[in-house]
Amino acid sequence: MPRHMQGRRPRRDPNAALYVFKVGLAGQKSIWRRIAIRSDQTLDDLHEAIFQAFDRFDEHLYSFYLPPPGARGRAALRDAVEY
Repeated sequence: MPRHMQGRRPRRDPNAALYVFKVGLAGQKSIWRRIAIRSDQTLDDLHEAIFQAFDRFDEHLYSFYLPPPGARGRAALRDAVEY
């Protein structure tokens, strides 16, 4: 990132789409939250929103997996692209 941009957030896109995710805890299907993120936000923003929604504060590594359309069960994660 250029020096003059450090510490600044990008401007919000007035035409950004809104995506709503249903996020659940692994092994606890009854515990979940709906989280809305604009299309101009980052995966790091999504991670922060998830942490806030579940009152988490501990630091850890995280990944997002995007399975191919129609993938189910173990194949969904096995064939998913990891970010």
